[in-house]
Amino acid sequence: MKRYAGFVLLPLILILCALCLSSLFAKRETDKKDEALLLENTSVPGNLSGIRQRRDDARREELRVLDEAIKADDEYSPICASYRSMLIKNIEDEMVIEDVALTKGYFDVCAIVSGEKVYVVILSDSLSEEGALLIKDTAVRQCGINANDVCIILDSGGE
Repeated sequence: MKRYAGFVLLPLILILCALCLSSLFAKRETDKKDEALLLENTSVPGNLSGIRQRRDDARREELRVLDEAIKADDEYSPICASYRSMLIKNIEDEMVIEDVALTKGYFDVCAIVSGEKVYVVILSDSLSEEGALLIKDTAVRQCGINANDVCIILDSGGE
């Protein structure tokens, strides 16, 4: 009986490992896309609306593709459903971080949660220490990351 249990458990363990690895690779690929998007767009001062638009377009497209994959109801559907939940949480975290920045008087803000990093682009020439600490603290609490993994970028608007 114990030998039989080993034959059943080993394939299940291998399948779980494969699912975890494929989910990890998909997450890393999205993280790279988010970072490339941010770096490409922050090189142009005053391009905050472009950053926000591309972030939102990328999120919509990712959700569309994930929804299609989930509807396919194959062996990848559970992975896609899990990844979709993570993406929705990232979007919610971005909204919370942006709302906190708004309460401090920064009206043009774009947050990007990308894996273990958070980027916050603020259209402003300056940021108070209190504002920076509040934004970092919010990102740390919302996303469960270290303060060193929060990057606040000031965009002067091309002035």
